[in-house]
Amino acid sequence: MRKIIKILLHTLVVLLLTILTQVGGVVWLLYLVIANRTKIFFMGKKIAQHPFVGSGLGRFALHLLGFFALYAVVTFLIVPPLAKYGGRVPLALSATEDFPVKPNNRLFCLANRHYVTPKMYATLQDIAINLKTTNPDFQIVYLDANFPFFDGFPLLPHLSHDNGRKLDIAFIYKDLKTNKATFGKSISNLGYGICELPQKGEYNQAAACAKQGFWMYGFLQKINSRKKRKTTIHEPHTKQLIRKIIRHKDVKKIFLEPHLKTRLGLQNESKIRFHGCHAVRHDDHIHIEI
Repeated sequence: MRKIIKILLHTLVVLLLTILTQVGGVVWLLYLVIANRTKIFFMGKKIAQHPFVGSGLGRFALHLLGFFALYAVVTFLIVPPLAKYGGRVPLALSATEDFPVKPNNRLFCLANRHYVTPKMYATLQDIAINLKTTNPDFQIVYLDANFPFFDGFPLLPHLSHDNGRKLDIAFIYKDLKTNKATFGKSISNLGYGICELPQKGEYNQAAACAKQGFWMYGFLQKINSRKKRKTTIHEPHTKQLIRKIIRHKDVKKIFLEPHLKTRLGLQNESKIRFHGCHAVRHDDHIHIEI
């Protein structure tokens, strides 16, 4: 019975790591094999008899440390060249002069959720450099992109981030106290869920979807609705960002909430589409596709 529970627990860990990072489940299995073959943490009597190592908690902590070390090696040294061979490249971990683009949170990178096709990389670089010529402080902040391998592999909870040609980016925000743009910063650690809600007289797509039974449409916003905000969308700069995206020849479509499309004066832009009630709301980020 104990063995069955152990197998089920390992299976659960593999599934969870695979869903979150794509490669984490494989790394977990690889680590189990290595640890079992080498007895990596129990190679001598002195180590095995140490009070900390000898305890269940101590063994768990050391194995966890060993797994994360292996995961880091695989994620940053092995996955990038393999992904490139398969047609995907990682976005940068920090902004540079040649690529003024940065992750909202490096956890996206640690989880291998920052991969795109070389064409998407070049498109994003073109847009970011173009914007930087208008304002030297301009930086694009990206959220979820795609996993490194296999078209069609889902990047949950997204419905379409599965081929390297999709990317979520943050709005440009301004500090509510100073009223100045906060380039290079998003509104939260994850960048999702804190929405720019419809104002009086604007169309409320979330309410319309809820009436149709799509309760998940505004789920993240409900979780974050009580958080005190220090920033809000900088409308002129966000409009500038979206226009630069629209004007790029390789961009096929953008997902944006209808009330923001109207508020920013982008009603006539055919590349801006409504994503459907089966997805989630898009007044907390911009979704672009090439």
